[in-house]
Amino acid sequence: MISRQWNSEIPIKYIISLLMLFISFFYSAMSGLFWIALFFAIVSGYYISTLKIRRELILYSIILVLVFQNFVIGVGAHIASNTTGLSYLTQVPLFFVVGIFLGSGLKNIEYERSMLYFILLLVFTAVSLLVGRGTFNAIFANLRNLVFFYVVYYISKKTMKKEFSMPYFVSKLVLLGLFILIVGIVLLIGGFPLYKMIGVNEVYVAKSASINALSLTSLDDRFFTDIIGFSVDRMGSLYYEPVSLGYLLVGMYLFIALFDWTKDLVVKNVSKIILLIGIILSFGKGSFLILLLSICAPLLHRFFKKLFSTSNDNLVFNISVVLIPILVYFFSTYYNAVFGGAVGNHFMAIAQTWPNILSAPLGHGLGTGGNASKTFSSVGPITSNEWLSTGGETALLSFGYQIGLLGMIALILTFLAISKKLLRNMSNYMNLRKNSVITLIYLPAIIVITSIFQDNTFAPQCISIYMMLLAAPNIYLKTDA
Repeated sequence: MISRQWNSEIPIKYIISLLMLFISFFYSAMSGLFWIALFFAIVSGYYISTLKIRRELILYSIILVLVFQNFVIGVGAHIASNTTGLSYLTQVPLFFVVGIFLGSGLKNIEYERSMLYFILLLVFTAVSLLVGRGTFNAIFANLRNLVFFYVVYYISKKTMKKEFSMPYFVSKLVLLGLFILIVGIVLLIGGFPLYKMIGVNEVYVAKSASINALSLTSLDDRFFTDIIGFSVDRMGSLYYEPVSLGYLLVGMYLFIALFDWTKDLVVKNVSKIILLIGIILSFGKGSFLILLLSICAPLLHRFFKKLFSTSNDNLVFNISVVLIPILVYFFSTYYNAVFGGAVGNHFMAIAQTWPNILSAPLGHGLGTGGNASKTFSSVGPITSNEWLSTGGETALLSFGYQIGLLGMIALILTFLAISKKLLRNMSNYMNLRKNSVITLIYLPAIIVITSIFQDNTFAPQCISIYMMLLAAPNIYLKTDA
């Protein structure tokens, strides 16, 4: 039962680590002394990495920090009327993960092909800084997104060993997901007045580094969107960010659906329904796309095997990762032509950015493109055309604009190498359904495809849970494989 899994003994080291992290975090949000939170984030991460039992809590703590990050910033800053150092506090999860990496990641380094491509990605990123550069905040935001995903993947691989309890971990996610949904519905009903009480304007200040956000009298555009021509309100819950929340909830749903964590089918199906309600209320098109493609991946794989009359899974995968983006593109183009709305900017960005990527193979410089360059611009307002032509609203092309075509290819190859590793071991996983393995094999490609159409995809709050999913099959790998 889920209650038994939840009530299992929690190590005192875990409790001390989280208390140290969140108390210092909250104090920094109130006082403006951001360096205190960043320092204790590293210390807490390092300390929690030394857990000997219940190491599932290492990964769960990363998710907890991401979930409560904006809430701590908003409430602390709002209570104390503080606006100093808030943008730096958004980096607390990064420093926490760095602490975990320093505590466990550097011991017995495990190499794989994806690491080679990731190192190449870092090299092209460094070279781009010689070509040009944006503001410090824009550079840091993009560098974080280019590094964070792989560090979480590596930490997850080191943590998800045979002794890792998937039932315990997923049970924690289910209860957290239920909590997020309840709070989200309350905030959705309460609207801006309730959000203002928990510091939504201060969170806007932290994200935009603009003091003008304090004067807002309503929720901004991120809390509203259009679906098939209808305008809808979005649920942001404690994330204060509906699009990113959708990514998290879809990741939680995939953990529930892909792994055997409970024998009680009622509990499992009710848990799925809870997460699906949250996913729908977030109205995140990017998260919808990931969920749809993840569900369809095993079906498409079997369809292409029959279509091409082959039993070679590697060949089918190679064909599929070419055809799926084409199918997604045509569907998205049709949606844009029929319904238009908010998706229009994404297509404009793709069309305008691609020629700029081809014109500069080594990029235009880290921090010069995408949403971060617009948010942290030091040269005054940037026009929509200028912003979209640098990869605004598209994470992958934004990186291509900044670090060049070669850097973008290295990023893609990093994810495809993870897929290929899972594919090679397909027959070596015990107690893991084949459909689950196939879904995970396609997940890296799905993430890359989604990142073409959305800027948030590589943000820590979005991508972390997916990197944990990609590391999870390690638990089921045969010892002699």
